[in-house]
Amino acid sequence: MNHFLLQLLGVRTDGAGTVVGVGFEFQPALAWGWVLLLLAMAVAAAVLAYRRRDVVLTPRRRAVLLGLRLLALTGLCLVFLRPGLVLTVEGLVRQALVLLFDQSASTTLRDPRTEAPDRVRAAIAAGQVSASGGLNQRVPESTGAPLATRQEVLRHALTNRELALVDRLQRDFDLRVAGFAEGLSPMALGPSAAPAVSATRGGTSNREPASAPGLRWSASAISEALRAEGRESAPGSALRELADRVRGRSVSSVVLFTDGIRNAGSEPLEAAARLKESGMMLHVVGMGTGAPRDLLVADVVVPDAVFVRDEVPVRVRFLARGLTGQTVKLSLKLDGQEVTSSEVAIAEDGEREVFLKLTPEQTGDFEITAELPVRADEILAENNRLSRRLRVVDDKVRVLFLEQSPRWEFRYLQALLLRDRRVDLKCVLFDGDPAIARGPGTPYLETVPTRREDLFAYDLILFGDIDPKNFTPAQLDLFGEFVARSGGSFLMIAGRRFSPWSYQDTALERILPVEFDRSAAASAATALFDRPTKLELTAKGKASILLRMSEDAAENQQKWEALPPLFWTAPVRRAKPAAEVLVQDLGRGEATPPLPLVALQQYGVGQTMFVGSDNTWRWRRNRGEEFYASFWGRSIQRLALQHLLSGGRRTQLMLDRMVAMPGERVSVSARLFDSAFEPLTDPLTRVLVDLESGGGTKSATAELLLRLVPDQPGLFQGDWVGTVPGRYRFRAGDTAVATADLTVQDRLVEVGETAMQEGAMRSWAAAGGGEFFREEDLHRLPDAVSRQARRVTSRVGVDLWSSPAYYLVVVLLFGLEWLMRKIWQLK
Repeated sequence: MNHFLLQLLGVRTDGAGTVVGVGFEFQPALAWGWVLLLLAMAVAAAVLAYRRRDVVLTPRRRAVLLGLRLLALTGLCLVFLRPGLVLTVEGLVRQALVLLFDQSASTTLRDPRTEAPDRVRAAIAAGQVSASGGLNQRVPESTGAPLATRQEVLRHALTNRELALVDRLQRDFDLRVAGFAEGLSPMALGPSAAPAVSATRGGTSNREPASAPGLRWSASAISEALRAEGRESAPGSALRELADRVRGRSVSSVVLFTDGIRNAGSEPLEAAARLKESGMMLHVVGMGTGAPRDLLVADVVVPDAVFVRDEVPVRVRFLARGLTGQTVKLSLKLDGQEVTSSEVAIAEDGEREVFLKLTPEQTGDFEITAELPVRADEILAENNRLSRRLRVVDDKVRVLFLEQSPRWEFRYLQALLLRDRRVDLKCVLFDGDPAIARGPGTPYLETVPTRREDLFAYDLILFGDIDPKNFTPAQLDLFGEFVARSGGSFLMIAGRRFSPWSYQDTALERILPVEFDRSAAASAATALFDRPTKLELTAKGKASILLRMSEDAAENQQKWEALPPLFWTAPVRRAKPAAEVLVQDLGRGEATPPLPLVALQQYGVGQTMFVGSDNTWRWRRNRGEEFYASFWGRSIQRLALQHLLSGGRRTQLMLDRMVAMPGERVSVSARLFDSAFEPLTDPLTRVLVDLESGGGTKSATAELLLRLVPDQPGLFQGDWVGTVPGRYRFRAGDTAVATADLTVQDRLVEVGETAMQEGAMRSWAAAGGGEFFREEDLHRLPDAVSRQARRVTSRVGVDLWSSPAYYLVVVLLFGLEWLMRKIWQLK
């Protein structure tokens, strides 16, 4: 039923609705009996009129004229029944539609588009082939699309006249346009001057345009507003923020244009599901190609600080795409000079891990770089290298070893540490002969240092199985302060008599990474342990360098399981929530929960470690000697080097990161003590910041003021922002100077994944109740969005008996009869 016929019937419409059903109804003005009587009288009169003898007609002509009169008279009689039509009209409720564009730097990547489907996709966007012709079309030879950036391809698609995405979407929706990188941000658009189109859907009128009253967005305005300046990409956070902003408003769908690369923010799947729960659909349009040829250094794991002439393990993770069957060279450089390399065969696309080693011969702060060769056909060259800072020191770690009696664990560990050139060891043996502390060159002390400055001069306290009667409460509190405030480290080796249970309700209980109670002490001391206990590496233990005997994970597990067993472990309750458990005790076959055997924890600015057995000396048997020395050497180095890395014992300087971007805020903390190791209480302290130029020379020096933290004596904090790329050195303290280094790198592209993440984007669209689109599907996008828009159905009543069309039909019937009578020469 067309629009003209609806107007003849007297139906007021603006063309926005669609008639999906028609019905009839009557509202009689007279009773049906009277109407039938009138109809019978009219029929009788018509029949008698054409049966008169003076009417000379053939039977056929008589029937035609009689039929026309009967129809006209019937129409007049039916007026008394008031016939009407009931139209079912369906229309859209005019809602908003959000177009959300990825504006991170990865959209500036130029996809090589070596595969034919990818070239066709770029040609579809550019309008060089049919938008609905699929991927089997022939691409013109003159196309320059393969060299276009991802954002340029998107611009082509937005301004493609055949696709007409913006205009088609604006027919049914009010557009809202935003961008995202690190977070959600409105885009500064220049709308065209075309007046906004009014539309009515289901009887509801909404004249509000996309953003500016009276104006309508043009595809060119949106295209010109696209940017690609973000150093991070957080689509999940952008979607979550968008859901919060439009809550309670009439928004139908969100169309997300992105390459799917995510290196920051919350999980997009959760945000997509949240949009769906709010009544909005999420459609995703992919940008880029799925498998560009690329080499990418993902991570370089190296200790923050090492000792000079020590072998340093370096773990490098890198990603290879499109290079199956080839070999690449991975180089390790120290301040630009290659020190080692490895040839890596690429069996298949994906991530791989390579372990390299270097031995620094000089002290200082260095930049260690893992680098892969740049290929001419790569999508991005900037991600082929990644650098980390490495501090090389030539200082001795000062260790204080406290023990009650010379048990086996003490004997073997003491011998190991005395041989270590990096360790300056002092011991206190409470049950030993005092004379052992009086000989020349002896490592023994007569008593535990009681003065703060003497105790705080150490980097690590090794605490054995000691009777707590040897300490005053003040001494135990000083141990806690040594860790929490001065940044020292504390390591307890459990014993069967006292440690750790006897130290319940003391400072040691607070700083240790495990929970314990005194009731376990009796069973631990008297039980017979004639069967070995079963140990297991946790996930963090398998990844920890402390327990690594091989770079291969499977081989490391085999060697760990082949170690001589332990027969005694301390039955503590459990690890504390913030603890990092590396090894756990599974028991001897009993149905008991696993207990932590080796655990670490950050406490204040220091670290604590718990080893729940005095049997680790058993690991020395056969091939275990190497692992025993490696485990204890690495553990002590990790605990003690934090003190050295932060600057010293009286002055400690810490940054919350070692690499930053220009304009990124860096948190700077300093802990300052006087010569008696009393915390400074000045309201401000000064930190000097040197910008180093080539060759390590200073090119500029700035001053940063740190403020004293309330209720934290000796702790000063502040923020620093670097605007110029380069290497910066921070210096704090006057007499005892501490340093920390920061590298400011200006990266125009997020260094990370470069391939379009089609699988991830499909899952986002599915979670959001929408669809995923590529260039060959874009012609379907407006219809797909409209199908999921909210619709309303209304019933419209039409008084057919009073409509102009009804009476026109009656008049036409009478007029046709009169015309036929004239033609057949009747009066």
